Amino acid sequence: MYACIVAGILALVFAVPLALVSLPPRLLAWPWWADAAWWLASPLLYVTLYVLVAGLLSRPFQKAIVPGRFPRDLGNPLYRARRLYGLCWTAVYYFTPLYFVCLSLPPLKRLLFRLFGYRGTMKFTVYPDTWIRDLPLLEFGEGAYVSNRATIGTNVARADGTLQVDRIRIGPRALVGHLSMVAFGTVLEEGAEVGVGCAVGSRCTLKKGAELAPCCAMGHLAELGEGASVSFMSWVGAGSVVGPGVRMPPLTQIPNRAKIRDQAAADALLSSALGTLPALAARLSPHLVPAAAVPAVAVADGGAPPSGAAPAASRPPEAPRPGAADASGARPAERWNAFE
Repeated sequence: MYACIVAGILALVFAVPLALVSLPPRLLAWPWWADAAWWLASPLLYVTLYVLVAGLLSRPFQKAIVPGRFPRDLGNPLYRARRLYGLCWTAVYYFTPLYFVCLSLPPLKRLLFRLFGYRGTMKFTVYPDTWIRDLPLLEFGEGAYVSNRATIGTNVARADGTLQVDRIRIGPRALVGHLSMVAFGTVLEEGAEVGVGCAVGSRCTLKKGAELAPCCAMGHLAELGEGASVSFMSWVGAGSVVGPGVRMPPLTQIPNRAKIRDQAAADALLSSALGTLPALAARLSPHLVPAAAVPAVAVADGGAPPSGAAPAASRPPEAPRPGAADASGARPAERWNAFE
């Protein structure tokens, strides 16, 4: 039965617009100029009719587009209705040239989104390769911008055979960067930014003006406070909170459920993880230590230092030129493997 419904929907979506565009010139005795005008207008007419048919066929199934957790089983009425709604939507979405025309012309964009259940402002930007679905669960603020190849994941399939569905809100002037992924239940408030190549878990919150820099990951239920910033390639642990105005440096790892309420707490987190700056520098390179800590004198050929000689400043040895031999004639390539 389900397969018959799918076949019927697809037949109607593709055949009805084609028939309505191609048959009138064959059935009516028009003058040549009317016939030419009809064929010139036929591409736009076809797009409009295609959107109308697909959108109207989706209407009976929109009541199933609700938050919740459902078994991925066609025997479940809600999941079955979701699949049929998704069939109508993807008939438009994967018809890329047609979808591109719809997004380019505001009247067609409005017609498309309204027919598929979207009720928010139309002053937002998405692209043909921006993945969106479940339009009744989406809310875009005025000026919101979702970049190419970003994923707005209102639904996520789980390994236990269920489907998790929830709303996503992208506030006014908020931005989702290229290739970023935003999971269900997440809220981006006004002016919040998710940078390029980020992964944002489910039910996260980015408060007004918060920024998640490129290549960061944000665990489920995490929160960035108003004006907070997490820099390049950092990890925000699940359930953690970064307070208003806090600035986290690049490559930061915030533990799960950590509460970083102010900048002092952020600095304390970094100090506990890395230690003091001199200690960190000493661990990174044994040569970067104060001169007083390692007294040294200039000694030739391993001999003893002359009496009364002043200590020479400690400094790291210079790497030899490629292929150069030392004083003994040996080529010290092996000694410098660690620097290559």
